[in-house]
Amino acid sequence: MSKKIIVTSLAGFSALAGGASVTAQAETKTDKLDKSIETLKKAGIDVKTEEHKIKVSTHDEYIKKIADEQVRRNQESSRILDTKGVYEQKVRTQEKAKASYEKALASIKKTNEKIKGENEVLIQEYNKEVAKVEAKNNKRKAEYEKESARVKALNEAAKSKYETEKAEADATYNSKLKAYENNLKFYNEKKAEYDEKLAEFNKNQSTNSEDGKKYQEKVNAIKDIIAKHQGYDGTDEVPTDNWKNRGAVTIANDIKVVSEGTIANKEDLSNGKYTIHAYSESGKLTDANVVTDIRWESGKPVPYNGSTIVKGNMVQKDYERYGFRNKIYDVTTGGTTEVWSVKSGEWFMIPNAVTLKNGEKKGLWVRLTKGGTKLRYGADWFTIWNSNGALNYLDGAHGDIDKRPQDKVTVDYRVEDEKEYFWAAAMIDLDGGQHTTFNSPDMKIVGQGGGVSVNGDAAKSNLELGYGFGKNKGKKGNNLLQNI
Repeated sequence: MSKKIIVTSLAGFSALAGGASVTAQAETKTDKLDKSIETLKKAGIDVKTEEHKIKVSTHDEYIKKIADEQVRRNQESSRILDTKGVYEQKVRTQEKAKASYEKALASIKKTNEKIKGENEVLIQEYNKEVAKVEAKNNKRKAEYEKESARVKALNEAAKSKYETEKAEADATYNSKLKAYENNLKFYNEKKAEYDEKLAEFNKNQSTNSEDGKKYQEKVNAIKDIIAKHQGYDGTDEVPTDNWKNRGAVTIANDIKVVSEGTIANKEDLSNGKYTIHAYSESGKLTDANVVTDIRWESGKPVPYNGSTIVKGNMVQKDYERYGFRNKIYDVTTGGTTEVWSVKSGEWFMIPNAVTLKNGEKKGLWVRLTKGGTKLRYGADWFTIWNSNGALNYLDGAHGDIDKRPQDKVTVDYRVEDEKEYFWAAAMIDLDGGQHTTFNSPDMKIVGQGGGVSVNGDAAKSNLELGYGFGKNKGKKGNNLLQNI
């Protein structure tokens, strides 16, 4: 069994006893101990040594250490007291701020309560007023609905009465129209026979009687005028303040026509400054088939086969439906006595509008049809009126002052008995880029005014005619067209 001995060295302990001599003795004892350990190890005894060193301070160092510790403790105590003072100051500041906040909060709550009370009063008053207004509105609504129902009933009754009367009137009209058409057919057949005999008679008279000789002399004079006529057949636009008569034309196969003179205004059509010369080899032209004037003096337009005709300016009324109050066009000038409205594409007749060379009066059938770009205002109405005795018409308004309209109107004319007539001096006023095309092979253009160009049976005006120049504009232009 092994043996162990633990030896502990307390080197340096003797320093507490006083001095170097003690230290020397300690070192001497240590040497002896080392020798004893060595002897034991040789004897086979396991010896473990532990050495503990103790730091030993001197008395002065110990006194200084105690003083330093006291200073440190005093400093720590001061720091703690300072920290406590700062903390207590912060606490006092926070308590003061809290008191101020609670005071302000109480004031705000008091103010809010006051405002809330005032608002509740206002809300109550508002609700009372709303209830009052709703009561009035409900009363008015009930009155309106009652009145609306009454008016609707009256309108339904009036509509029913109108439809009944219209049906009766249409039946009567259609019956009379059928009888008229039968009589007209018989008349036209007899008239054709008469015209053929009259043409033969005129032809014989022209060679045998004294009147016939005078007639032939007149025809020969017209032939001479036509033969010498040098008309303008170009397609260029005529300069403003100018008039050009076009070349000789032939209509209805054997009627030769030229124009002579100048038109500066509409009076020149009848004051001798402008003349249309025409003759027929077959004697087809007579005083009974030459139209000398088209004029709407007075009288309501006559409907055809139930067509719609309403008194007043329906184009203007449609425009006013959108809240506008200005006039699209003044239809009251020029001695206007008749203002009516008709539907696009429907025939109507102006009574006694046509005057023949023999003095006879006939009605003029007219049909106005809309085309091109649809105008914003006017719906499917045309307003017609008789300013200056002419048939004036308005198809609507486009509503955009920055863009010129691209609408189109097709006008069809027929003399009441629908026979063929020689119709001269039909004047058309073109402006603002307007154009016209004649869809009958027997219609020809014999003269044109400033700002207008002609190509075959089509005529059109300069885009600025009527805007930048033209009649009653900055420069006086002549934008008339003479056709037959």
